[in-house]
Amino acid sequence: MTEPAEAADTPTARPRPNALGSILLTYLALLGFLAPLEGSIGLATYADWWNRALDWIVPRAGRALFGVEAVQHPTGSGDTAFQWVLSFCLLAVAVPLGALAARLPAARARAVRLAATGFVRLCLALALISYGAAKVYPSQFPPLAIDRLLQRVGDASPMGVLWTFMSASPAYTVLAGAAEILAGILLCARRTALLGALFAAGILANVFALNLCYDVPVKLYSGQLLLMALLVMVSDAARLLAVFVTGAPAPAARREALFERPLWHRATLALRTGLVAYALVTGLAECAADEAAFAARKADPLFGLWEVQRIEAEGDLRRTRYVVVDYPGVVAFLRDDATRTRYAATRDDVAGTLVLKERFREEVLLSLRVERKGEVVSLEGTASGAPVALDLRRIPVPPMRLHEHPFRLVQEYSANH
Repeated sequence: MTEPAEAADTPTARPRPNALGSILLTYLALLGFLAPLEGSIGLATYADWWNRALDWIVPRAGRALFGVEAVQHPTGSGDTAFQWVLSFCLLAVAVPLGALAARLPAARARAVRLAATGFVRLCLALALISYGAAKVYPSQFPPLAIDRLLQRVGDASPMGVLWTFMSASPAYTVLAGAAEILAGILLCARRTALLGALFAAGILANVFALNLCYDVPVKLYSGQLLLMALLVMVSDAARLLAVFVTGAPAPAARREALFERPLWHRATLALRTGLVAYALVTGLAECAADEAAFAARKADPLFGLWEVQRIEAEGDLRRTRYVVVDYPGVVAFLRDDATRTRYAATRDDVAGTLVLKERFREEVLLSLRVERKGEVVSLEGTASGAPVALDLRRIPVPPMRLHEHPFRLVQEYSANH
């Protein structure tokens, strides 16, 4: 990732950015200071300081401006009230800053624009590399859980259907992740930034559409990343129009240099290359460690599909037919109509206890003692204060067409079962 000719580039005269474009650029640059960037390069101290500030500012803004409780909490959603209020706050800051930047003297405005654009490009690259690493090693889309395979398709949420689709084909997931990593690497060099932005825009437009259509709660962030990709292409809009629409000769690319001294170019190039390499290596390493830990779940003595032999319970819990222990920290109960409930599970193998909570909440729903009796596992305790007892026997997972269907290059008939 070297660019020996970049230091020789000279500044070129371009029109001063308008206020709207400057505000958008400032807004996207401010987004770069959020969790996606600090999570990619591991600045734990910065992240703690930043989150403390946000926890003070955003809830107050939410109550004062919108009358909502915008509290930061880990629910797996990126479209919480907290994130929307935060986005509005950043936009409110970006408006005066962007308008001010647009009125700076030409030389200073140019330097600010180049620096902000470069920073946005780096943030986009790091985000794509991070998401790509989570697909190359199946961290984002792990193998399908047993309870997911036994669940009726009609009872799955739209997001669950999408996750099933992606997890069903590890090869496709790896290809999607490799494309995101490639786009991120291409974005890092000015010579290939336009190609990387085109790749990124196509990838992110598809991701944004999937998030919208399958109700995946990352609509806001994926839309922001798509805006970043489009912003990187703005300076080459005339060239793209000539190539793809009018057919006119496209002018040569004119790369603007932020610094006149070659030494500063080499220093920023080294810093950028180091950040990207660090993000790629650590991202892949963390996802590989996650995959290894996920694969080790099968060594759990409770792993598998358990059929209910006896149950003493009240209410809907009495209809439980199977208990599934598969994903780490998750226990699923499947009822006689194939509907399911997933619980966040905390086990203490020394004390022989199992505590089940509603996912993303602290309320304890079931508190159980676990006892092995030969091939039978007994669970006894309370469910919302009422006594409950289950005897479970492990059974083999039934054959699944989804797992056994072979790949065929030549097919005489459709296999749309």
